[in-house]
Amino acid sequence: WGNKQRGAFGVRFAVAVIYACSVTALLQPQKARQAVDNEGTNLVLIGVDALRPDRLGHAGNTRNTSPHIDKFLSESLIYTQAFTQLARTYPAWTTTMSGTWPTTHGIRDNLPTADRLVPKTPLLPQVMADAGFATGFTTDDSRFSYMIPETGFQLIKQPVVGVQNFAISVNEPPFRAFHGLLHNDFGFSFLPVQAYNQAFGSSYRPEQFNEWALDGLAEISNSEKFFYALHSCVLHVPGDRVYPWYKMFGQVGYKGKNRFRSSATGTSLMVNDIESAKGEHAKRVAEQDLRIYDSGIRMADDLVGDIMSELERSGLIDNTIVVLFSDHGEELWSPDLPYKWRGPNHGFHMYGDGHGHVVFAIRFPDGRHAGKEVSSPIRLIDFAPTIAELFNLDWPAPINGEEILSLVDNPTAEDRLVYMETGLSEPRY
Repeated sequence: WGNKQRGAFGVRFAVAVIYACSVTALLQPQKARQAVDNEGTNLVLIGVDALRPDRLGHAGNTRNTSPHIDKFLSESLIYTQAFTQLARTYPAWTTTMSGTWPTTHGIRDNLPTADRLVPKTPLLPQVMADAGFATGFTTDDSRFSYMIPETGFQLIKQPVVGVQNFAISVNEPPFRAFHGLLHNDFGFSFLPVQAYNQAFGSSYRPEQFNEWALDGLAEISNSEKFFYALHSCVLHVPGDRVYPWYKMFGQVGYKGKNRFRSSATGTSLMVNDIESAKGEHAKRVAEQDLRIYDSGIRMADDLVGDIMSELERSGLIDNTIVVLFSDHGEELWSPDLPYKWRGPNHGFHMYGDGHGHVVFAIRFPDGRHAGKEVSSPIRLIDFAPTIAELFNLDWPAPINGEEILSLVDNPTAEDRLVYMETGLSEPRY
């Protein structure tokens, strides 16, 4: 080649390299900023939607579902008999934040009308904001539960709220490779509703949501003291599992190395009549559902590990109380069901305690009560008054719950009333 040709080739090569680097940078997922230590005492609440205590390694599950959660529980005060009051997400979160029964706060369905979205009862983020705390909330699913500033949360990170969230996620296009390439800032600008949204189950990347949640922690940690609540919904039905989680625990039906495939619960194959729900076919489908459910715990477990690691790295672990809970459990198949089976699901009936029994544990910065278990029954309504006592908050209205710390040294205390109700039901259940 002559000098002219070599020069032209060099220019084209440089342009190609710059273009390739630009595209690569554009398609990279966003990395979180780092949290910083502060002076006050903080509260971090980690909520894992639909998490059953009995599927954790801590409770004896032989599958390695929860290494980070198990470590957290070994460092925490554990309430082994904790119960939700209504096994639906938004009512349960409202119960937890208000310390009142659903009959008191009035939120008894996931989708209340706009004029009823904020209950008249005080909420914990409102009370803590009035006490000078910065407040924040992050979730990966806003279909059935979301927050607005009037609830008291100042920093809110959640997927786009509205009809488009339901419409597009329910009819998610089958081009998983295409959607996989869109899980970055460029893709989110093109399709904002997909951003950090587990409703797009077959293409959702939980590790990207974890970074987003960590970035929220970094932002709120610049405050003197804060309350940061997280709500992970990866366990929620339909339970899609993307790579590598679809390969865990012997899930069946997947072949090949295509990382844009996903597994999902097979309950659409189940029939509604009771007799067929007891047969061998039902048993095989339910066993696959359980494998998928357990792999979802492992997805949520990574978030717990990432949050705790960042608290340790930043030094916030030394002045932050961390609470791990589930808003409700999940109904899983078992033999001789006295009802129609279309699960996994929750909130449709009162048979058994699979979706009423929840995880509840408190980790204190000073290691207090680490690994201790309390078997006295508690309710989600008891969370808010317990936090009010720990942080010396003045609660501005009557409250139905009671603090639970006194149960540690009084195991013979009279059992508390555990009230539960169902949400709206459907004929197919």
